[in-house]
Amino acid sequence: MQKIKYALKKILFKLVELAIIFHKKPINIQKKLLLIRIDAIGDFIIFSPMLKYYKKLYPNYPITLLVNKVNKELAERYFTDEIITFDRKKFNKNIIYRYKLLLNIRKENFDIVIYPTYSKEPWGDYLIKISDAKEKIGFDGEGKVVNKNNNKYYTRLVKPIPNIITEPERNKEFMEALGAKVDDCIPSFTPSLKDKKKATEILLKHGLIDSKFVKNKGRFL
Repeated sequence: MQKIKYALKKILFKLVELAIIFHKKPINIQKKLLLIRIDAIGDFIIFSPMLKYYKKLYPNYPITLLVNKVNKELAERYFTDEIITFDRKKFNKNIIYRYKLLLNIRKENFDIVIYPTYSKEPWGDYLIKISDAKEKIGFDGEGKVVNKNNNKYYTRLVKPIPNIITEPERNKEFMEALGAKVDDCIPSFTPSLKDKKKATEILLKHGLIDSKFVKNKGRFL
């Protein structure tokens, strides 16, 4: 029974893909760029310093950032253009969600799609394929989930330095291969007023500071 369900799901997903591929794309007045970072929180934070360099490297492109849904709030701290969220579970199980997400990407008719993750996931490769952009750029990386057969979906692959280097250095390496000059690849995090307010509330609750301290300071920590 499970095998039948799996086979039916594959057929349905293939039909969705065909429906997307044959969907007529609009003619864009302005060129657009899609940046894919659908990895977990830690990897996204490490990547975050690169966002400003994409803005500098492609100043005339509206940039859409596709991120893992758990990173939406973080992404909004570092990025002011459009953000689309990616839900892995829904993408693999919910045919309507899958269709809407893929159709949205297809309809935007991006000129450039970049997936700058060293250990590329099949989901990222698939989104690259569906986008049908003129330029599809990614890392020729390695890892347990990397499928080298998916490299055919890309128009350009950045060859990594053979030595083992850190993730921030990998991000810098990729960015500089595109033509940017990267001065800083170390992530930083500036707490928002909301963060400070929440931290103060927690400290007050546990008796680590008192209300007089907050009042005398005239602000949150």
